[in-house]
Amino acid sequence: MSARITICRIPVWLYMGSMLLLAGGSAAAMSPEQVHLEIAFEQRGGLDAPHRWLADLKSLRFASLKLRAAQRNEVPRIEMSGDPANRRAFVTAVLAGGDTLVLPGARVRRGELAALRSWIDRLDRGDVTTGASSATEFGLSEPQLRRLQARLGVPITSDTVDLPLREFLSQCQTKSGIEFAYSPAAKRQLSATAQVADSLRGIAIGTAAAIALRTANLGMVPQPQPDGTIRIEVVVRTDGSETWPVGHKLQQPLTKAAPELFESIPVEITGASVEKALEKKAVTARLSSPVILDRAGMAAQGIDLSKVKVDVPAGRTRYKPLLDRILSKAKLKLDAREDDAGRTFLWIRPRGIER
Repeated sequence: MSARITICRIPVWLYMGSMLLLAGGSAAAMSPEQVHLEIAFEQRGGLDAPHRWLADLKSLRFASLKLRAAQRNEVPRIEMSGDPANRRAFVTAVLAGGDTLVLPGARVRRGELAALRSWIDRLDRGDVTTGASSATEFGLSEPQLRRLQARLGVPITSDTVDLPLREFLSQCQTKSGIEFAYSPAAKRQLSATAQVADSLRGIAIGTAAAIALRTANLGMVPQPQPDGTIRIEVVVRTDGSETWPVGHKLQQPLTKAAPELFESIPVEITGASVEKALEKKAVTARLSSPVILDRAGMAAQGIDLSKVKVDVPAGRTRYKPLLDRILSKAKLKLDAREDDAGRTFLWIRPRGIER
């Protein structure tokens, strides 16, 4: 267990607005003076960011304020104590990535003290779940995650090939009803000429947006807001960064998720590139599941499908071994996944790249 380090402890002070209301003896709205805040920071990020946070938070005058190293797999949590007239909240927040404070059901960036006050107000209204948070890696509670997936599960209904990426993301925002915001770095990287490379018709908004952004080396991160809403932030993808996934693991056997992969078909391919082979009607005509290429992964591995040749002798074969044979020539593999609505799609990616 990591040693606990107390960087600063601020004594409790009270003012008249936090005293009992005269009418009925009920408690006033919760204020920072009733909150004991402990910040667990990831040690790999150094001490500069935690100390900057500490300096900012002093102005809120918490009942106590502590800073310590995070334990392995630590999650945010809240414990409430006291009667309604004298409530106290003991909050553990996790400082992730240096500038984001992860609270149960919310994320607050450095400098957003008004948002943090709004989250504290929700404590008194019972809008924040107490106890250990069952948060995902995005700081979402299970109910928040389910609501988000329902919004992001709406399918794309129009063609997207060559659609400007900004326009496509604007459509995703409109269809899902979720705000899409952009980090400063993402704004700089998102070229005005960037386009969607694939037909994403029929794929859920969340998965489709993740695919389109990945091609531009961008990703999206759900940001729970202190008022209980969720915002999508578009960010630059970096090694080890956690962004919304390109689909999810199948929840049923492949034979049920994509039965057409096990149908037998006649085929003959002679001296064609892998790119042309995948375009052949004999290969793709009967596939009901969308086929999407991991273009970013292939670019990173230097894989050019137009330069890799493949031959398949005349005969009958099943789709799955046929695709495996074609893709293996380019060091690719077929990965059947579910989108955010549970619909199957076929993700073609370089071997060794799991995301």
